[in-house]
Amino acid sequence: MYLLKFSKDSCNPCAILAMTMKRVSVPDVIERVVEINVVAPSVHVPWRKYKHTMQSSLVDYSIRTVPTLVLVDSLGKEIAKHTGSATENELKAWYSTFPAK
Repeated sequence: MYLLKFSKDSCNPCAILAMTMKRVSVPDVIERVVEINVVAPSVHVPWRKYKHTMQSSLVDYSIRTVPTLVLVDSLGKEIAKHTGSATENELKAWYSTFPAK
């Protein structure tokens, strides 16, 4: 699974979430955190397991505000979404809802 992090450089809540994410360990189920800057919202994510690429964008995941975190499976299908900044406890609680590896 991948964690897509939609953010913008000039966004204060994005900066706060980035600092929080540095303090909270990403669950083992996450293979990679992919940073997506909404100024240039298209990014190609290599899905190693299936040897193809999926273009993620604001439209694909209905991103209306930043920061937004989207947990996706190995095919790019959305599993969970968190919008807005988060405290360490809120982020840990959200991570705890992820399916086991």
